Parts: sequence; structure tokens; C-alpha cells
Amino acid sequence: MSDEDITLTAGDAEVTVQPGNGGRVGGLRVGGLELLRQGERFGCFPMVPWCGRIRDGRFRDAEPSADAAQPPAPNAIHGTVRDGAWKVARR
Repeated sequence: MSDEDITLTAGDAEVTVQPGNGGRVGGLRVGGLELLRQGERFGCFPMVPWCGRIRDGRFRDAEPSADAAQPPAPNAIHGTVRDGAWKVARR
């Protein structure tokens, strides 16, 4: 399937998911009012496989300790799935 935007609706609410842009929620409208700031770098995105900042990109409580990707260094931030296109399995 393509990476075209996916729009879901319920009542007067509408959400637009952008699989080609890291799975971002690119739009959220309720009653015709857009609630998210618009633009390529804005919206909501999944924070997977972790959220928040991981100091020095290292999970120290794991045995053995585990490393996380670190863009931007020195701390890993908000997972890695927002950095690439998602493959849509079904709509």
C-alpha cells in the first residue's frame, strides 16, 4: 500500500495519520477547528520504543545494559519510529 495520508472520522472529529512522515498525526479537527499546529515538523508522533530522553543513550537498569540510538547526541530522545516512513498493512 502507499504512504498516502489516512483520515479517520467519528462524529465531528477527524484525525489525519501520515505513514510517510513517521506515523505522525498531522491533523486533528473537532467541529471544523484544527487543534494541531500545521507543518512538516509539527503534529503528534508515536514515541516508540521509548519516550522521553535517555541519558547518554544507555538503559542502565537492563542486564546487560542496552544502547539506544542517539540522534541528537548526547541523549537518545523519543524512540526511533518517527524518523522513517511506515508501511501500511491495512486501512
